[in-house]
Amino acid sequence: MAIILNENSYITLQEAIDYHTARGNTAFTDLATAEQESLIIKATDYIETMYYNQFINEPLDENQSLLFPRVDILTPKRVKEAIYTLTIKLIDRESLIEDADKRIIEDTIAVITTKYDLSSNQLTQYVDVMNLLSPYLIKEGSSINGSVYRV
Repeated sequence: MAIILNENSYITLQEAIDYHTARGNTAFTDLATAEQESLIIKATDYIETMYYNQFINEPLDENQSLLFPRVDILTPKRVKEAIYTLTIKLIDRESLIEDADKRIIEDTIAVITTKYDLSSNQLTQYVDVMNLLSPYLIKEGSSINGSVYRV
């Protein structure tokens, strides 16, 4: 699938190539164009899924396809950097979003017991990506309705 800026991606293919070339990330730059585009779209999907309703301000247009731009915030450089970071994490992976499952807090085999933490969030989160996005996330104690993210 081709990249359509602000429809299925926050970045262009050329922006990703330039970013990874400047950093010597040949794992990305050596891929075929279709694979590069697929990684960029999947990285955007990850941000859209994991951070839905967690960004400050409202979307600029209620009919826009992506979470950015937002009122008073265009697509920040840090969001683009999160996409570049996620493209590398996606190489050789189908998705960064794993099926949610209960976190084991205790396990029993014979005399060993398994207990599950029913309230745990099992979706994969990446500290480097969270750090890049944190200035744009709703902070704890905010009066804005929706999910709250602790930074």
